[in-house]
Amino acid sequence: MMRGENNLKVYYLALSLFLTFFFAHQITHVMCFGRYRDKKCKKKKFYFIYGFWVVFFGILCTMMGSASGVDHTFDYGMNSLELYLGKKNYFEGNVIYAEDDYKHNGDFILEYYVKNTEDIEIISKQIVEENVFIFRAYNLSDINVVWKSVDDELYVYGGDELYATIDVERKGLLVKLSFYWNQEKLNQNMGG
Repeated sequence: MMRGENNLKVYYLALSLFLTFFFAHQITHVMCFGRYRDKKCKKKKFYFIYGFWVVFFGILCTMMGSASGVDHTFDYGMNSLELYLGKKNYFEGNVIYAEDDYKHNGDFILEYYVKNTEDIEIISKQIVEENVFIFRAYNLSDINVVWKSVDDELYVYGGDELYATIDVERKGLLVKLSFYWNQEKLNQNMGG
């Protein structure tokens, strides 16, 4: 992570906390008491109005973070809602090109989220087959997704050739699948 990006996250967090808690409290105080500090206000009314503003500014801040690319909580929440309402089997997370990463030299990473209840091998194969930019562009035809319990990872094979490694990470109600595609092997398959 770059230093400027880290600073932006700190500024976003500070602004979000200020708006969500302090500013909401000030608005509630003005609404309940107005200019007169000796005016009486019931606690239930005060906390109900304060709760409304906290929720309002909380949603606004998550939308702002998502729109600016600093925080993806709003996207994650909306996609999770669509996933559990039955409209999709999975949704795409990030696309990362790991050219500078010494561990995954030249690979690119596609992240997907699926329900906790899905069969990981079946949904992984479905994701690969439905991804036009991988499956069709690189002429992949006979795809097998194999689970190896020794290292607790999934592997995507085309015949005998290993094209991708899949890391599985459980995140609450969702499972995050990170496909580490081997760019060199995919290019060889496309050429041959």
